[in-house]
Amino acid sequence: MSARTAPILSASELARLLRTLSGRYDQAALTEVYRRHGGAIFGLALRLLRDRSLAEDVVQTVFIPFWDHPDRFDAERGALRSYLLAQTHCRAVDLIRAETARHRREETRSFRSCRPDRSVSRRWPAAWAAIRLRACAGWCAR
Repeated sequence: MSARTAPILSASELARLLRTLSGRYDQAALTEVYRRHGGAIFGLALRLLRDRSLAEDVVQTVFIPFWDHPDRFDAERGALRSYLLAQTHCRAVDLIRAETARHRREETRSFRSCRPDRSVSRRWPAAWAAIRLRACAGWCAR
């Protein structure tokens, strides 16, 4: 059954379906959850990551664990939309932190691997000092 032909459920019917999920795959319930909340989840991920493909990856990393373990959601603690948006925010922030750390590691490696060519540094010491100062300033500014 596609998302367009899925029956539209009331909030109480959706809550009942989610209770029946409890460790089992229920295509209708997941389709309805995605239909209701997928746009908001994708929008939040896109706003945080500013990259469509990364946002799509985050949406998958939110829905797949929800599909596999729907019993982790507790309706008494809050709304499903809030739960999914919190999961999205956490996954997106984790991805941002991982990408930032990766970029810093790469910059540190490239900065450390930059060794002066002795012939250049002997011929034009002022020019080499300016190049190193500029490189360091660019590296330190990030």
